[in-house]
Amino acid sequence: MKFINLTPHELNVHTPSGVRTFPPSGTVSRVPSHDRECLDLDGIPTVESTYGWVTDLPAPQDGVVLIVSGMVASHRPRRDVVSPGPLVRDDKGKTVGCRGLRRSKTTLADLPVSVAGS
Repeated sequence: MKFINLTPHELNVHTPSGVRTFPPSGTVSRVPSHDRECLDLDGIPTVESTYGWVTDLPAPQDGVVLIVSGMVASHRPRRDVVSPGPLVRDDKGKTVGCRGLRRSKTTLADLPVSVAGS
């Protein structure tokens, strides 16, 4: 199986058999956003965000898993798209990796027929 890291960061995935490191591929898949100031909450400016379509996400390929940010995975859930799992931190609280990978499960194909057909 081939893994392609579409984040800008090296990813250290902690598994029961050790740490697997996935370097960034050089392509970063993103969800563009546009923020607009909408209100003031007791002196704290608050913005309303509008999100665009996921960018730079390749089409599915047999045997290829795409590692993306949680934001991208939640906006474009597919069986070949995963994001970092729960974070692993060092004794100073710095993120040093993740425990496994996470797949968003909100595609119509994953929903019961009664919900998907609604």
